[in-house]
Amino acid sequence: MQTSQIVAVDHVVMEGGPACEPNLVWLYHDVIGLSSLGAGVGGFAAPPDEVWLRFRSGNLELRYRLVPRPRLDPVGCRLVVEVGSLPQTMEVLEERGLAFEQIRGLNFTDRRLSMLDPGGNRIEIKQHWPGAF
Repeated sequence: MQTSQIVAVDHVVMEGGPACEPNLVWLYHDVIGLSSLGAGVGGFAAPPDEVWLRFRSGNLELRYRLVPRPRLDPVGCRLVVEVGSLPQTMEVLEERGLAFEQIRGLNFTDRRLSMLDPGGNRIEIKQHWPGAF
């Protein structure tokens, strides 16, 4: 099965409140399957007093800054991630009671979930399809 991956041209940076840390780890590491680089203070040219969560797929990272007053974008999609099984991901999200909307394109392979992550940012989760499909 395909490992999950961030679909982006560069590292993705988002913000959320410190209280959402466990739920962000649950979503991005446990459900979506990104590698967790853990929580840290500073690092990678970040100010030394800031706390960040970092998740990786390939050479790309999702960097989540945890601050008391985060700048959120609940409307525009901030991140797209590919998962091995969209139905399996939907089932886990439903069990947890997280709201999402199914989005369908013109092709069968263009299926996505649009949702607010636990930090309040809009993300999309899509199924990975083999190149020969």
